Amino acid sequence: MPAEDFELEELAYSGLSLVRQDFHIKIFKSINGEVPAPGSSKPRRRFYAQQQSFFAALAKEEAGRGDDGQGTLNLIVLWDFDKAHRLSNFWLVCPKAGGNSRESVEWHWHEQVPHVMEMVPEAETEPVGEDIPISKRKVTSVESQNND
Repeated sequence: MPAEDFELEELAYSGLSLVRQDFHIKIFKSINGEVPAPGSSKPRRRFYAQQQSFFAALAKEEAGRGDDGQGTLNLIVLWDFDKAHRLSNFWLVCPKAGGNSRESVEWHWHEQVPHVMEMVPEAETEPVGEDIPISKRKVTSVESQNND
């Protein structure tokens, strides 16, 4: 997807936010895939709770009763890093609700995204082509001479 297809939202040092067509994605750092609580932030609480209307409209559409302006699907991308500070895990979460504590956070689904390198097949390590003829050079000892 071209970068022009995304709209960037200004946030106050709490993550990244992208909007594209029917999706609103917020990106947060996580520890072991824990979804951060929205706390007292009303916009974040609305973001977590908005899915209920989206799924109700989607169910209506699938039942053939028409689309009544379902809005956007809010998703959360979580990322974490290992002890060597390398990116280690990604999760994709569809939030349902959230309050002040982490225990209050609910989601419709919470899935770990496979690491890209785990999906790449192992490269063939067999050499291709002929070997270059390499041999050890014969070392001869040289007597040191005194140049006085």
